[in-house]
Amino acid sequence: MPIKLKDINPVVFNHNVGIGVDNPSTKLEVNGEVKCTTLTQTSDYRLKQNVSVMNNGLDKIMQLKVHTFNWKNDNLESVGFLAHEIQGIVPGSVYGEKDEMYEDINAPKYQSVNSNPIVAVLVAAVKELNLKVEALEQKLSKYEK
Repeated sequence: MPIKLKDINPVVFNHNVGIGVDNPSTKLEVNGEVKCTTLTQTSDYRLKQNVSVMNNGLDKIMQLKVHTFNWKNDNLESVGFLAHEIQGIVPGSVYGEKDEMYEDINAPKYQSVNSNPIVAVLVAAVKELNLKVEALEQKLSKYEK
């Protein structure tokens, strides 16, 4: 039996739609699991400017703190980042500001994390590590002869 829209009680707030949230802060905000077969983000070069190769991925990764925690709403154990801690480290990975509030209704406007920029930094870091490994292997091969 299909679920009717009225059964999930969507909320519209400031032209944003929320499911399981009272004050959605983006076009669609869902409190709970979202399942889909594919999720993509636009990444076409024609939409970008000032493009350059990143060379300090490893430095950025070493600054990130990974935490274990439990979600307050269901006590589910998880691992991840605190949005405000990575905001200045990986540009474009965090939406919102720490402790931001909707002033008109005195409710929290929660930060969120986009993991795609973090993945890009991880790729840059792996490439940097690979160059270091290759340099060490080359030095080591001199001693093995």
